[in-house]
Amino acid sequence: MTNQKAPFTVHAAITPYGSLVKRFFAFFIDSLVANSLATWLMYLLNLTGSSWEWLLGIIIYLGYFFLMTWKNNGQTLGKMIFKLRVVNENFETLNLREVVLREIIGRFIQSRLVFLYLIVFFTERKASVADFIAGTCVIKDVDYLEE
Repeated sequence: MTNQKAPFTVHAAITPYGSLVKRFFAFFIDSLVANSLATWLMYLLNLTGSSWEWLLGIIIYLGYFFLMTWKNNGQTLGKMIFKLRVVNENFETLNLREVVLREIIGRFIQSRLVFLYLIVFFTERKASVADFIAGTCVIKDVDYLEE
């Protein structure tokens, strides 16, 4: 079974990048969901307070972002609510490599070096370190996507 997604393109000239405010609140919602999921699973598996708690928490947290972005065409729950989408620099659907680089490698680096989140304030595309690593950007999800 392959994970083929229908490609889409977005007209870059008329598609603004996602605003920092919407990105912040989308991230906030996603973090609440991912952390709640991690807490619930660790409680269910009776792993709270164990030496595995930190590692399992990171795996679940990063896994949430990876799976949601990969399976939902560049959207997590927070991005869906705020009508945002992650695409590559050509405004196309993300491939597996781009999702891994952005949602696992990039997000892990940013979670360890939190000050790196400030980069979004100084880039034209409002790009994060994860976006630079993966060659992605966050755009407003628009109704005029061509499938």
